[in-house]
Amino acid sequence: MHRISRATTFCAFVARAIDTAFPLPMRRVTVSGRRTRRLLPILGIFFAAQLLASCDSKNGPSGKLVGGPTYALSGAPPSIGNIGGIDLSIPQNYLLSRVVYAGQDAWTYSSKDEPQSYKRAIDNIDILLRLSNLEPIRSQADWNDWIKALNGKPYLYDTWLTGTVWGRAEMYPSDGTYKTIIPRFWESSAPFGKFDIHAPNKYGLAHYLVKNQRSGTPGELYFDPETWTNLILCETFIGASPKVTSFSSCSDRFLIPGLHGMVVDVDFSESKLHRWREIQSRLTKIIDSWVVQPKNN
Repeated sequence: MHRISRATTFCAFVARAIDTAFPLPMRRVTVSGRRTRRLLPILGIFFAAQLLASCDSKNGPSGKLVGGPTYALSGAPPSIGNIGGIDLSIPQNYLLSRVVYAGQDAWTYSSKDEPQSYKRAIDNIDILLRLSNLEPIRSQADWNDWIKALNGKPYLYDTWLTGTVWGRAEMYPSDGTYKTIIPRFWESSAPFGKFDIHAPNKYGLAHYLVKNQRSGTPGELYFDPETWTNLILCETFIGASPKVTSFSSCSDRFLIPGLHGMVVDVDFSESKLHRWREIQSRLTKIIDSWVVQPKNN
């Protein structure tokens, strides 16, 4: 087992948790359209950046990758478990954070310690890919670029894609589509309003808008009108001052009908929305590559 100091483990946790906890709106769209992860105060962003700087200096010129006991190139074995009875083996370099198993707390991973086993049901898997080629971290250069993006240079979702593969069967619609869910957004009573302005289709996606769009709340809704198997919400954050960068990002929740049905969330810059088919196809192939094939007797 790869040994690593507590300080390095903490630095890894900070690096991997910042995107979830601080600078960007990692949305988790529920059936009702509410977000369960929101931006925290700017103070938190500053604090997180300082922690990263400290961690980077502690690891110095050794050339060893930071990342804790399950980091990509630490030598740790793949994380294993199952979703819907399908055995999965997930290489560490695809992971944004540790795999969360059923019954674990997603923030502290607290639960009774259990050995790695395909019998363990997976609750969710957070993943990280470079947006240019949709590949995971494979080198020190990749890791350095990720740290720079966490500090906003460049804007994270312009260069990286983050996502979650869900293992909760109840999240998969009974009819395998969002045909009964998407219309709810047209009559939504959510604070950001109804998506009742039908705009021209864009990139092959049906397109709806909120009348009075506000900074930091969903303002655009997209979905594939042919399959109704994805639901994309986009929002724009407008900086309060010239020093605070404005950005637009999207969350794409889509369905993978195979493997007993899986729900996947991905987050990326709105400027990359035209790549939605490529992104969904690539994520589907990646997840399929994790499936453990039964051994022939």
